[in-house]
Amino acid sequence: MKRMRKPLSPTVVEVAFAKPYRVAASRDVWVVCLAGTAWLTRDGSLADLILSPGDVAWVPRVDDALVTAMPRCRLGIAEQRGQLAELNATTTVVMSAEV
Repeated sequence: MKRMRKPLSPTVVEVAFAKPYRVAASRDVWVVCLAGTAWLTRDGSLADLILSPGDVAWVPRVDDALVTAMPRCRLGIAEQRGQLAELNATTTVVMSAEV
């Protein structure tokens, strides 16, 4: 019998200056910058990414990604890329966290 995975709910995260946020998911996720500027560093990758509003990055579950705000940013995180569009309309912060 095959077990069905429950999809992850799309999440909005506020990242403040000098308080990095670690994206450590048990499955692949998509990250979109909704506001501000985000510096995304992935374990095992030689290239960092600078995300501006509207920029999207894919983070495989095997990579831990660290996001640093420059100076602040709002991120959307979702399991499916198609879910990112609905996050643009989100005004309530679901989660605020730091490493």
